[in-house]
Amino acid sequence: IGLFFGFRYRFSGPELERDSINDVMENVDGRLKVKVLLAQALFGNPDILMMDEPTNNLDINAINWLEDFLLDFEGTVIVVSHDRAFMDNMVDRVAEVDNGQVNLYKGNCSAYLRTREERLERLRAEAAKQAEEIAQARAERAEKAALSSYFKQQGMSEEEINQAIKDFKANREKQRPNVDAITRERDDALAELAQTVSYT
Repeated sequence: IGLFFGFRYRFSGPELERDSINDVMENVDGRLKVKVLLAQALFGNPDILMMDEPTNNLDINAINWLEDFLLDFEGTVIVVSHDRAFMDNMVDRVAEVDNGQVNLYKGNCSAYLRTREERLERLRAEAAKQAEEIAQARAERAEKAALSSYFKQQGMSEEEINQAIKDFKANREKQRPNVDAITRERDDALAELAQTVSYT
């Protein structure tokens, strides 16, 4: 879907075959019928044009004429089209309808696709981070429940259990740097081994 605004008026008209000028619409070829209907809409000098797949059944000359006309049109044009080249040439705003929401993007169709992909990438990263935080919170709750159950079996009071859990977590944090260092040494050794194997 494309939206664009603020152009001037110029009109020369789509090329119509002379032999078809006096034909009735039901006898007109489908491609020519599109041109006639298009000319009928444009000659009214409307303030707003709403166009659904306007380049369908148009030849390249008619499409070029339509682009020139729309670039000079003073009013507002709302276009629904799958013609990416046409949209790239014509629009400077894109409205995306997704799950009942309308998202507006500045730029033509190609700019919209780039910006949309960047937006989706951010949303995916945020969703992954949120999922990781939820998983971590669940793991911490499960760990706390397991520790509480263990210490309760030792006959400890609620206050003693809470303190024991705090001490357990503090002790683990003290040991974490050593664990991280061991992990780094292991990864370095594996990388060095892989490099050695690749040369042999």
